[in-house]
Amino acid sequence: MTRMWGIDPALLCRQHLLGEHNELHKLVGSIRAGHSIEGYVERGQVDTARIERRHESLVAEMEQRGYNHASPISYEDTLKQGTIDEEANLRELSDRCPRCRARIEEQHGL
Repeated sequence: MTRMWGIDPALLCRQHLLGEHNELHKLVGSIRAGHSIEGYVERGQVDTARIERRHESLVAEMEQRGYNHASPISYEDTLKQGTIDEEANLRELSDRCPRCRARIEEQHGL
């Protein structure tokens, strides 16, 4: 599933951080190939205006954690589609992933 969580990358566990990074590359590839992303847009899972910025923030967190990064992304948004509900994603990720929940609780003092 292609998804941009949109939340602070420091809150993502390793799996979700690297997963979202990978999914951004797949998303750009799909867009360039002319595949529809309408379903992801309708479900609030992507915001094409944020792809390049989001990639940069994910990479910064990856590098801070000592992960190697060698896959730059270049994307000019011509679609201008989608929005992401970060608060809903934060709740969903906290419910779904115990490792992310621990990071979220630690960061937010819960």
